[in-house]
Amino acid sequence: MKQEHKASEFFIIMAAIVIVMAGVKSATVIIEPILLSLFITIIFAPFFSWLNKRGLPSVSNELRKCGKI
Repeated sequence: MKQEHKASEFFIIMAAIVIVMAGVKSATVIIEPILLSLFITIIFAPFFSWLNKRGLPSVSNELRKCGKI
């Protein structure tokens, strides 16, 4: 009886892993661009901070100005 319990527990765990992996694979379409934009933001944050300290306006302000034209 105990062997059957271990076998069924193993198959339930394996099925759960397959379902989670399928979910992660299908969510890649959404997650990938978000992670890429987060990475780019983190990489360029010190540069934009340095520009702001030098008195240059932020890029977002400049883009808003261009959008109003």
